[in-house]
Amino acid sequence: ESTRPSYAHRAGLHHEPVTIFTPFAGREAVLDRYIAAIRNLECDPSLIRLHWFDTSGKPAFADRLKREMATLPFARVTYTAWRLPQLWDQTPQKLIDNRVSGKQHARHYYQMAVVALYNHFIASCDTELGFTIEDDVIPEPKTLTSLLNAFEEDVVATVASYPCRFRNCQIFCFDNGFCCSL
Repeated sequence: ESTRPSYAHRAGLHHEPVTIFTPFAGREAVLDRYIAAIRNLECDPSLIRLHWFDTSGKPAFADRLKREMATLPFARVTYTAWRLPQLWDQTPQKLIDNRVSGKQHARHYYQMAVVALYNHFIASCDTELGFTIEDDVIPEPKTLTSLLNAFEEDVVATVASYPCRFRNCQIFCFDNGFCCSL
């Protein structure tokens, strides 16, 4: 067994600022659990740049997000409201529900929305380390530490599984839409 410090330790990753990007679809049922989990992440809050991307189109939900943002201990918390194009005739929840089992056009709109939000993430991220945490994913306190520790000299991205609402398992998805259950 090597006594050499890990790459994360040698590179000082645990002392680097991190952007956490969360797209919100207006799911009130999980918001309290999400916020509690974000607050409980084991990390230096002065290193966290949190960006909330609200696609809900619900003024009351937007107001709630903004009130919660004001109470968070992180270095920076920012908010963007983004509406789905009217031409799509979709709601965030319809896109989510139809992403796996919907017709081809429904999956196409879901993929276009994902591209739009990740383009926004890339444009708004000013840190070298960035993570996406979906609004219905409740991260464990050690999630960021575990993801940072997975980096090595030859590893440029890490992925964590999450609970699947459609199947009773842990899952992660690839950009081609293929999902793998664990």
